[in-house]
Amino acid sequence: MTKPIPPVPPDVAEALAKGHLLEAVKRLRAASPMGLAEAKSVIEWHVRHNALRPPSASSKPAPRPGPVGMARGPAAHHHPTVHAPGRPGLSPGEVGKTRGGGAGIVVLLAVAMGLVYYFLQ
Repeated sequence: MTKPIPPVPPDVAEALAKGHLLEAVKRLRAASPMGLAEAKSVIEWHVRHNALRPPSASSKPAPRPGPVGMARGPAAHHHPTVHAPGRPGLSPGEVGKTRGGGAGIVVLLAVAMGLVYYFLQ
């Protein structure tokens, strides 16, 4: 029989409501004699069963201040598109398979056999 999941203290519920899962685990460990793994599983259970719902992924978190001198806002996340010549369907840096590799081996073997024949006479 599994142990029932205990209710969480109000300060843990507050941290979960804000979406601070790590803080919720820390507060739960401070308020109870649980170990890290047990506290983490309790928090995950509460989130999974929607007992205490963290903010949805659609809500945007507050922007973090960047280093001094760095651009902020939409321009800070702009990554210019670079067109790399090559065959379509290849990832950047990927080298496509070459054709005719077998013909080169045949020519190399023919030259080697010719040299062996020449030196053995």
